[in-house]
Amino acid sequence: MPPRRRRPKGKVLLLCPKCRSPEVDRDATLLMGASYTCRACGYRGSLVLEEELPAVGTEP
Repeated sequence: MPPRRRRPKGKVLLLCPKCRSPEVDRDATLLMGASYTCRACGYRGSLVLEEELPAVGTEP
């Protein structure tokens, strides 16, 4: 059985996997997951990068 995915504790920034832009919009939630569109480069797909932002008041 694969390990469970760890849920981030702080805010998560979604990044486009093609151009790394944070201008990613969630289009729809499908049966198998979500669909995303990048406003910067036009990428459309279900894969996005997640970057966890540190919580306010904590040290990196």
